[in-house]
Amino acid sequence: MPMDSSKMRRMERIAALCGNPERSFRTVHVAGTKGKGTTAAMIAAGLSASGYKTGLYTSPHVYDFTERISVDGDCVSDGELGMQLERATEWLVGDDPATFFEAFTLAAFLHFREKSVQWAVIEAGTGGKHSATNIIEPECAVITSVGMDHVDILGPKQTDIAREKAGIARKGKPLVCPKFEETIARVVEKESVEIGARMRVVQELFKGNLKTPGEHQRLNAALAALVLDELEKDGKIRLDKQAALDAIGGVALPGRFEIVSEVPLAIFDGAHTPESCRFLADSYKEKFGDKGYGLIFACKSGKDAEGMLRFLLRGAEFVVFPDTGFSDFEHPSRLAEIAVRIRADVKAHTPGGIEESVDIATKRGGGVFLLITGSFYIGALIRRVIRVQ
Repeated sequence: MPMDSSKMRRMERIAALCGNPERSFRTVHVAGTKGKGTTAAMIAAGLSASGYKTGLYTSPHVYDFTERISVDGDCVSDGELGMQLERATEWLVGDDPATFFEAFTLAAFLHFREKSVQWAVIEAGTGGKHSATNIIEPECAVITSVGMDHVDILGPKQTDIAREKAGIARKGKPLVCPKFEETIARVVEKESVEIGARMRVVQELFKGNLKTPGEHQRLNAALAALVLDELEKDGKIRLDKQAALDAIGGVALPGRFEIVSEVPLAIFDGAHTPESCRFLADSYKEKFGDKGYGLIFACKSGKDAEGMLRFLLRGAEFVVFPDTGFSDFEHPSRLAEIAVRIRADVKAHTPGGIEESVDIATKRGGGVFLLITGSFYIGALIRRVIRVQ
């Protein structure tokens, strides 16, 4: 399914009107169905630890817009973000106005130029080739994973999605990837050959200490480490290897296996695909063994709720489906029906809003941990309530 290239042309136009701020620093571009935010943060941490002033641009945010743009780990301030958006305003309106994502991408580039960053690690928007971020000319590109998400835009086949993500590669530059299954690997390799990129594949998982558990995090860390190695081999950086590895291992992002409350012990993760929910369930088991948990779950309409719940309900002692108040989210009663169909013995609750859901989960849970997931968007809502219990 071909994507509309008008977004790219519009982004190129408004960037040019602002003096092409994206050309004032070197970049790494990261695409993927899952893991791209964490991998991008790990690459940025490794560059910062090696002495380079490094910007990081990711999306979506979990708690605050300013999370999307940071330099050496420090998020842009509200004032700085407002200033960059205001400076760009005249180019963001008119007959062909920029989208929300394009506006923030431009603000990130302007901020990084203002801060004189040497490197910026840029997370692609939806897809890759046609993302507004793809106006950059990266020294290295990364594909963290290829899965069935945003199929209405990128699909309908997984090979279509792989082809779109491989479009961030550049001639003569490395394209770092995990070991894909054969069909996807052939597509990515074909695209990289046609572009003239050098495909580099991770051979083993990261072996160092990681702040966030899970085999998938070890893959993210291995991708980040390989990116840094490739940049060093190309003479683009001088890598402080141990400092970089320590920095990679210390990365922990909001909404990625984040402990949002100690009493009750509550973990929030923005997993929103069946595969990411499988990884989340595996990470929980790695960290806490067979101890059961209470599940608080909400997801957007159109997501594979059944696929997600099949993994999450395995260790759940009960599940609570809150009414988020968002019109584009699945109705709690429908989620409860799906849950009971998967596990007839599960206790499924639909108490109402966020506060009521947290209240019943904490009372029902007793000594049981709480696992909150299904969407990044519920994180701030539940985090605010659960911390005042």
